[in-house]
Amino acid sequence: MSNINQMSLRGFFKDGVKKPKEFEVVISERFEENGEPIKWVIKPLTGREIDYIQNQANKVSIVNGVPTTETNQEKLKELLLEKTVKYPDLMNAELQDNYGVQSAKDLAGEMLTAGEYNYLFEVIQKYGGLTTKVNTVEELKN
Repeated sequence: MSNINQMSLRGFFKDGVKKPKEFEVVISERFEENGEPIKWVIKPLTGREIDYIQNQANKVSIVNGVPTTETNQEKLKELLLEKTVKYPDLMNAELQDNYGVQSAKDLAGEMLTAGEYNYLFEVIQKYGGLTTKVNTVEELKN
């Protein structure tokens, strides 16, 4: 076992850490450009960003004198879509107007079938930093 007192922390310093990369994935074959499916761009979240999103989606209430935390799942979905999906821009007013909606969650819900919508959240969870590492697109498909 290594002597912990002799180990360097330099590899953990912010300036040397690789930034999480955005990744591209086809969420639906129904969206095409030049005969090719359009890839969505997903941004992985940091632990701090996830904490912020969860705190924004949580509501603390007192039940029988005991504070309890309840997560608003709809708010959580909305915030996850806003922070992780970089393309298409689900906050784009023109795109929202085109579908007759006013939020990222409603836009994704209108654009995608139920299966595609669930797949988008599966991708966000696996690649967006909410679960353990996935090494390849093939692993995601399985």
